[in-house]
Amino acid sequence: FVLAPQCPAGSDWTRAATTAQVERLLAALLEEQPIDPRRIILTGLSSGGFMCWHLAARQPSLPAAILPICGGGNPRTAPLLRSLPIWAFHGDRDPTVDVASTRTMIAALRALGATPRYSEYAGAGHAIWDRAYTEPELIDWIAAQRR
Repeated sequence: FVLAPQCPAGSDWTRAATTAQVERLLAALLEEQPIDPRRIILTGLSSGGFMCWHLAARQPSLPAAILPICGGGNPRTAPLLRSLPIWAFHGDRDPTVDVASTRTMIAALRALGATPRYSEYAGAGHAIWDRAYTEPELIDWIAAQRR
């Protein structure tokens, strides 16, 4: 199953009401569909990348892993995510979302002893999702993730 919710106009993924909508949708799908709850992978682009970090911090036992692309997290939530498999991506010349938002999150996790993967693409801007989703090891890494 692939679920690709779109952020409502005039909102952002880190607003409590928007996050709650996604949480309700996921809960309903898990109840209604034959989805293995141990294999949920969160990924998102840009504001969706922020949502990955945010939702995982709100419900650390939900995802098996997260793949945020061009979206940073709140370093204060790093303790909640320290045991979660993470592979984050960002372009070092991103004019839309400052690469520091991902670098800071990765540094906070590593300071806690976590071992997130981080791919930062030299000279790349914001539109790196094609490159990230075609990383040679990505499919095998996703397939290996289970809670």
